[in-house]
Amino acid sequence: MNRFAVSGGYIIKSADDVVTDKYIIIEDSMIKDIRDDLPDDIDTVIGGRYDIVMPGLINTHTHAPMTLFRGMADDLPLMTWLKDYIFPAEAEFVDREFVYIGSLLAAWEMTRSGTTAFCDGYFFEDQVARAAAEVGIRAWLGEGILEFPSPSLSDPSRTIDHSREFITRWMDNALVKPTVFPHAVYTCPPDLLKKAFELAEEFDLIFQIHLSETSTEIEQARQRYNMTPVELMDSIGCLSERTLAAHCVVLDNNEIALLAKKGVSVSH
Repeated sequence: MNRFAVSGGYIIKSADDVVTDKYIIIEDSMIKDIRDDLPDDIDTVIGGRYDIVMPGLINTHTHAPMTLFRGMADDLPLMTWLKDYIFPAEAEFVDREFVYIGSLLAAWEMTRSGTTAFCDGYFFEDQVARAAAEVGIRAWLGEGILEFPSPSLSDPSRTIDHSREFITRWMDNALVKPTVFPHAVYTCPPDLLKKAFELAEEFDLIFQIHLSETSTEIEQARQRYNMTPVELMDSIGCLSERTLAAHCVVLDNNEIALLAKKGVSVSH
């Protein structure tokens, strides 16, 4: 039996429940008690009276391997950043080793700053899962779904099958859980988005997507579909309680109300 104590000057049990100068008793990775005194049979104590002990933070949207691209191109319009810098860099550098090393670094940084779980979407997500499992951080991961070739899939016609294969490999893992991750409305046509959503429904998974990130995205969607990205997603049945929409920077009041009505979660 692995038994130890965590000491905290301030222990945040919930938003409105904070206790001071207590010991949290941990037994086999489970919290067994919060008490004033330290039991005689415990020799290992982590923390101290000036520390804050709180539930772990959850990063609800990230691309962990891109930690290795940090500082490469900053303060640019999204499409300029993607097309002129990120997409070319990914085509040249992103492989299994890149994703694994970048994810290890990201997982280490997250755990060092109090984040104990994250939701990620990228390429070679098996390597993100491998890194997360090694570090011991909880993760919800999605293999990127796109209408064009990616670093992890040269044949985009297999993008749904590729995601399905990732899902089946990790469905039963205790720490790592799969998601479905079509990149965005501007990189996935409506029929592909519908197939991705059906895949999420089939396995009862989170459906994560970038949505309404910029004014340019809104204008492009209006020109192509005569709808905003949110309206398009609604028209094809891809808004529900399983939908996790990333960013949602450019929304009008009607779209905000629609997302709320459908139960969509937003990682702003």
